[in-house]
Amino acid sequence: KPKDGPSTTLALRKGLYSALDRQAVSEVMSGGLAPIADSYFPPDHALRQDLQPFIPQFPYDPTRAAQYFTDGGWPRGADGVLTHSTNGDRFEQEIWAREGAGNDKLISVIADFWKKAGVDQTIYVIPAAQRGNAELEATRSGLLIVNPSGNNPYEIDRLHTKNIPSAANRWSSNNYGGYSNPKADVLVDKDRKSTRLN
Repeated sequence: KPKDGPSTTLALRKGLYSALDRQAVSEVMSGGLAPIADSYFPPDHALRQDLQPFIPQFPYDPTRAAQYFTDGGWPRGADGVLTHSTNGDRFEQEIWAREGAGNDKLISVIADFWKKAGVDQTIYVIPAAQRGNAELEATRSGLLIVNPSGNNPYEIDRLHTKNIPSAANRWSSNNYGGYSNPKADVLVDKDRKSTRLN
């Protein structure tokens, strides 16, 4: 499983984005009615127009995806699976999703595209009986596919380091991806403080 540095991680993320046909995902999940997800800010968000120039775009492009993977040190091996150019490890990845709400269909579509790109996929659907097991989700070994609802994730501090699920917060926070950026935390805290004072 990938355990390289930041530059390799970035290349792999770009590769995964470029290997995924998000229009196909929209077709499966909403009959094509939902806009293609490209950030935390949907087309009708008040800040979208101002942020548009800063949102990187990764259209579906299998050839470009393969180049990103190769640039990150993970070219395809003889069996078609991405293989680390230094140690020969295979690119193995788990995709998790909660049972219900079409999530099983969603992760199947995503896994199919990434498998075509050379990722060795394993799918795990969290059974309904385990739906409230926040610790299970937080300590998983792979990606967790969720469909956020309600307020914009950024506006509820979802990406703040303090909201990474942990024993300290009883696994209850919703920064599922474990994103942590101290500079961003400072800006969010400053914005929250300013909002409270106004």
